[in-house]
Amino acid sequence: MKRENEFAVGVVVIAAFAVVVTGALWLSGAHLGKTEAVYTARFRTVGGLGAGDPVVLRGVRVGRVEAIRLAPGNWVEADLKIYAGVTPPATPAVIAASASLFGEWAATLISRDPPPADPNVRQALAEAQAAGGGKWPGATLPDIGQLTAQASRIATDIATVANRVQTAFDSEAVTLGVAGLPRPARVRPQEPGEPGAHARGRRQRNVPHRQPHRYARLARLGLDVVQGDDPDDDPAATAAIRHPGEPAQVLHVQRVLRDIADLRHMKRRQSRATRETSAGGVVFRRTAGGPPRFLLIRDSYENWGFPKGHLERGEPPAEAARREVVEETGLDALILHGPIQVIDWYFRFGGKTIHKYCHFFLFESRRGDPVPQAEEGITDCAWYPLEQARRTISYDNARGVLERAAEMVQALAPESGGAG
Repeated sequence: MKRENEFAVGVVVIAAFAVVVTGALWLSGAHLGKTEAVYTARFRTVGGLGAGDPVVLRGVRVGRVEAIRLAPGNWVEADLKIYAGVTPPATPAVIAASASLFGEWAATLISRDPPPADPNVRQALAEAQAAGGGKWPGATLPDIGQLTAQASRIATDIATVANRVQTAFDSEAVTLGVAGLPRPARVRPQEPGEPGAHARGRRQRNVPHRQPHRYARLARLGLDVVQGDDPDDDPAATAAIRHPGEPAQVLHVQRVLRDIADLRHMKRRQSRATRETSAGGVVFRRTAGGPPRFLLIRDSYENWGFPKGHLERGEPPAEAARREVVEETGLDALILHGPIQVIDWYFRFGGKTIHKYCHFFLFESRRGDPVPQAEEGITDCAWYPLEQARRTISYDNARGVLERAAEMVQALAPESGGAG
């Protein structure tokens, strides 16, 4: 009887060991007795893709990511181990993308014939393919979490616009607008450099055109500037929309109604928004016989933009911009060519609404290699020609700053100097 019990215990132990080994092999994705092929894909960035993540073909797992490494030329290479018996597409490409809201990523095999519909994906694949070397071209889609945050910001902007339209046409606004007909002097013309009626929602202003006298009217209406703001730094409102053929009285009522809505909106913003001011630099470098290149940095969220940061107490914006460029890129021999723009936007942080203003200045760098400031979350620095920089930048308002900077660079003499 005792011997039979020992035999039963032995069988159970052996069975448990077999189950553990089988489960470990299954979890690791190992295919015993089959030869797995390894292919290398080339990316500019792989986002959240990591070793061990699945490789998918038409929705079916066909392998795993074996390894990821940095490669020369600002490339990232990923080794993909494909199960035996799986035939990749004739013209293969790899899309790295978030597979869920919980941070899982996957590498999806696609065919480049026909090419993908997304122009950004097509451009990324073409660039990786042009680098040669027998590597599969790869592209990375935005993280689902980032897309969700962007959708939330868009929804907030739409709600703000709807609120402003309702305010502009309520009965009190109409009454004040009609009463304001005899005072056409209150209407401001559009200042040079400001966006017109079809500009983007985020306002961008040229620094040389700020005028302190525009705040006199706000004072008469009992509306103060936000505490801690420098009145000369605040952007003015855009011009009223004009429609050809409308009577002058109708145009004036439209302007007054818009003016009242802007004032009320500003008053509400003052009561709940905290102002922050920062400064940044657009750095360019001339090339021998070629177009100038612009310096972009990548943050820890894989977003590309310009070096920038908060002003220290009593620090002029131009000096702050130079300091931030030096700290975040390591380039210290900078030539200042002047202010570019002041841009502003709203965002939420720590339960507060922040109204951020950023002063941008144009700098020229003639020597030295940029080094990203890792301790501040800067993960890469790279020089790009204008068109590639325009495609690489992650934010629309920063892209507008780049356009203005490019115009200033084009207007400079070939070897013009500047403030050192």
